[in-house]
Amino acid sequence: MGTQQSRSNHPEISVHELLERSARSALHYQRDDGSFPPGRNYAYDEPETPVRTTAHWLTTLSTVYEITGDERYYQAANRATDFLLQKSNRPDGYTFYCRKTDEKDACNGLVGQAEPIRALSLAGVLLSRQDASSTAEEVYSIHPFNERVGLWERIEIDGRSLSFDRTLNHQILFAGAAVELVPESSEIADDLWRFLDGLRSNLRVHSDGVIKHFIRPAPRRSATLILRNRRYWHLLRNEVLYHVYSHSQKRWLKELSYQPVNLHPLGRLYDTFPDHPLWTMDKIENARSVLKSEANLSRMTELSSGSVLPGIRSACALSYFETDADELVPRIERDLRYYLDENYLLSNGDVNASNLSSTISHLTDFPNKQLFE
Repeated sequence: MGTQQSRSNHPEISVHELLERSARSALHYQRDDGSFPPGRNYAYDEPETPVRTTAHWLTTLSTVYEITGDERYYQAANRATDFLLQKSNRPDGYTFYCRKTDEKDACNGLVGQAEPIRALSLAGVLLSRQDASSTAEEVYSIHPFNERVGLWERIEIDGRSLSFDRTLNHQILFAGAAVELVPESSEIADDLWRFLDGLRSNLRVHSDGVIKHFIRPAPRRSATLILRNRRYWHLLRNEVLYHVYSHSQKRWLKELSYQPVNLHPLGRLYDTFPDHPLWTMDKIENARSVLKSEANLSRMTELSSGSVLPGIRSACALSYFETDADELVPRIERDLRYYLDENYLLSNGDVNASNLSSTISHLTDFPNKQLFE
């Protein structure tokens, strides 16, 4: 992002107007089956199915319909919902088929499931689609939650358990998507509360507040699980890598780039469970301080991993954590100046266009403030 030239100045527009204009342009790209063109995982350049991009656009279309009441967005959102509910996207009736690669899981861990769970949860409410809500809850419930360590396991599209997802931001993104189901399920609310309990030890930070990439449960708890079930041996690998990476500057830069990715869904969890004791811990305040730093934001824009929209995602995160939204508008404008094209779509030659344009959905989490005043 850092080498990209800023586009010409944009006229004043509100967040809601921007979402509506982006959704209007996206209607031209919705395909006959209700899906949107699939993207590629920009960090690893892996081909994806249309599940993630369609889920992102479903979130935006549902929200824009709620804002405008325009029938066009209602119809488009329903078609996107119908697509996600097709059997071909959950071919064995378990998790969503998200990634096309022989070397890795097809479910794309927990992170692949997070966006469709959130999008279908929202569609259930905003479009009055009980089938969407039920599917979101079903897919969530397929993933075993281990109360002892406060983590979810990955489930492959054929129903096989692949042990815990070892990447912390994947666990947090999954939890941040599931908050939409809390009004429907006290059991999910209990899981999320226990997940936050687990983060008191699973979430590790550097002394400067940068969140470490891998989960690290308390060693005694990990050892007990490994002895009981061999498929949990990956936790031992995390324990080793925790020490290996603790002093790596290259690793620290990667972890810095994921700070907005971690804090954005944590903000949703804070908004839903504001009384949880996790939020009073120093490491949470230190992690938030990393995002507040303009110097750190500038560094994030130069990095090739993590969030491609660090300004937007950090603004959403900090707005949840009670930072004045007006103070955060320049962060959003910063990303938009790089990426917003004349059709009000996010685009850039260095990033997969289908993936990038669909992530305008992140702005559905931000208040309706004026931009480019």
